[in-house]
Amino acid sequence: MTTKQRFGNNKYRLEIRERDHGPAHCHLVGGSVDVIFVDGVEEMASMKRPRLAQVEALARFRLRLVFVNGSEAVVDFKPLFDESPGLAPLRSAAAFAKAALIEGEGWAVVWPALDIQIGADTLWLDAQAQSAVDENSRVFAQWRARNRLSLSAAAKALGMTPRTISAYGTGARPVPRYVALACKGWEAEQRQRGGKLGT
Repeated sequence: MTTKQRFGNNKYRLEIRERDHGPAHCHLVGGSVDVIFVDGVEEMASMKRPRLAQVEALARFRLRLVFVNGSEAVVDFKPLFDESPGLAPLRSAAAFAKAALIEGEGWAVVWPALDIQIGADTLWLDAQAQSAVDENSRVFAQWRARNRLSLSAAAKALGMTPRTISAYGTGARPVPRYVALACKGWEAEQRQRGGKLGT
């Protein structure tokens, strides 16, 4: 069942849905915005670049992230060091502790003395990958993070809608095995073509 309530001169509508996928949730739809609320979790399907309000370096090379919508995440950098040789200077605890945001922005975490910066969108995807609850969700989130794919780019790559990709990302819908396999197949195809991943 879908219940709709329109407002703002019919420009926006609130849709409460129960059967398109669980759990029950609602969409705020209008203009270029489609916001999904699920059990207090908010995901903006049109958001291409998450923005940070605060960052804090924690012990054991973990980074606490607070986004402008109030959501929080912690990213463990230890596995990222192995994946990205360019992050090697951050293996020093003293250097890692100097993580900061550029005042008035929030689009990236920076280590100015080392000339290293990591986009908020990249860190958000890394956090999703690390907190995935099952293998298929982990494969899907790591695929997006590794290839730096926005909702629209991931949707195009898999032949799905951004809304479906968003639902997988928030956990509103479980990631099917065939989607996890499609992510692996997409990467294999990109390598075979000699193309750059993430394009």
